[in-house]
Amino acid sequence: VSTQSTGHINMIKLLLVYSFFIVFVLGLNIWPAPKSQTSGSTTLGVDPSKFAFKCTGQSCTTILTDAFARYQKYIFFSSASQPSNATTTLSVLSVDASTAPALTLGVSESYTLTIESSGTGKLVAETEWGALRGLETFSQLIDWDYVSGQYSLMGAPITISDSPRFPWRGLLIDSSRHYLTVDAILRTLDAMSYNKFNTLHWHLVDDQSFPLQSATYPKLSEAGAWVPWAVYTAADVKKIVSYATSRGIRVVPEFDTPAHAASWSKGYPFLAANCPGRYQLFDATSDEVYSFMTSFLTEITSLFTDQFIHMGGDEVQYDCWQVDPKINQWMAQHGIKTYKQLMGYYENKIQGIVKSLQKNTILWEESFDAGFSLDNSTVVNVWLSSQRLATVIRSGLRAVYSFGWYLDREIPDSQTFYLWEDTWKAFYANDPVGSNTYTPAQLSLLLGGEASMWGEQVDETVIDVRVWPRASAVAERLWSPQSVTSINDATTRLGTQRCRMVRRGINASPIFPDYCVTGPK
Repeated sequence: VSTQSTGHINMIKLLLVYSFFIVFVLGLNIWPAPKSQTSGSTTLGVDPSKFAFKCTGQSCTTILTDAFARYQKYIFFSSASQPSNATTTLSVLSVDASTAPALTLGVSESYTLTIESSGTGKLVAETEWGALRGLETFSQLIDWDYVSGQYSLMGAPITISDSPRFPWRGLLIDSSRHYLTVDAILRTLDAMSYNKFNTLHWHLVDDQSFPLQSATYPKLSEAGAWVPWAVYTAADVKKIVSYATSRGIRVVPEFDTPAHAASWSKGYPFLAANCPGRYQLFDATSDEVYSFMTSFLTEITSLFTDQFIHMGGDEVQYDCWQVDPKINQWMAQHGIKTYKQLMGYYENKIQGIVKSLQKNTILWEESFDAGFSLDNSTVVNVWLSSQRLATVIRSGLRAVYSFGWYLDREIPDSQTFYLWEDTWKAFYANDPVGSNTYTPAQLSLLLGGEASMWGEQVDETVIDVRVWPRASAVAERLWSPQSVTSINDATTRLGTQRCRMVRRGINASPIFPDYCVTGPK
């Protein structure tokens, strides 16, 4: 190759890098994209030694004041910062949150953020939860120049009016297939908050292990945990729930039964049907089982404060019940002719127990598909097909959508990618509404959705890179308007978001060749 050709190639590379730098830096690059935003062309300096958050609203709880301290560190991450030499600086962001309601499904998360060219900044929200979302957006507006060492906010005047598209924006983690340390879960909650997720679906137990300590039934973890120390104490759970709440995230536990429950019977054998060599199920005919579940779930409600408990109900293989003589005798005595009917009996009992505890049940979609009688308060978790979602909400039941957002799958739906990390594009294109037409009442039944990180091949050593930033694609789909669909635009912003997470201690995977500036070396 000639020297001249090499020079042309290098020039083209330089232009591409420069063009990318202009788009990468000068755009607002907010993730997830806000409902509406306008910006100008003024650059404001931001001096770490002079900038402060100021609570000016009626709600100035520790939720907000603690968040101020966190975001001060997130924004001013470099120890080599220099005072700004900009003509105009932003020194205060006034935060006005009107109320501090309990963190429940559907609580307002809306906010308005304005940055004037004069250097005045104001964040207004109905609730402190909306203020938290606005603080995350504000943090994404400030850049650090590693050459000058200065922080700045470009694009003033800025006006952002924002609210989520769906009230349920979740991430499922699985601590049964592989135990996840408390620190790994807390780190995941941090990353969720950076992406405006608001629900941790914690698949606590399964066939493989039972890591939750129970004061009522201590043998559950004593016999069911991988090792004695791979457990979550009551103090651990309360710490996780409190940490999540401080970031505006609800924690919904899952206790999947009657299948996926082999670890339960290691300490309490009476729970299991008698079916050696078959896929183990609970004994759905035993009053002792329901008494056990009532006591256990009563204890659970003292640990988990959310109004929902996920009770599973998926992948039940009836051949276990078929070979148990006691179960078949009971069925004959009670006029239950099929094992499907027995499963419906079980789900009715479980829903009744949960409801008696003033909680709402969530079930995987198999219970709906089978035609079981589901309480109006029950939420159906759709995971097998996108078509099923329409059927569920048109039936009058609420739904959470997980189909096509399984992070453990190399092929999330039908599309195959050469680069594994590019699966984020399939997650991004998967819209729960799609081309379907719903009435406003029906659409209100679609609570939102979840990305699911099943743990068969994931533990604390790889969870960051497996979840992030691919789950960020789901976060934007659930927060931003349905009209936000450009992969090209999303690629630029997601690259920026990935580097933000890396700076904040999340080992998020790259989606294209880049370098994340995390501070001086």
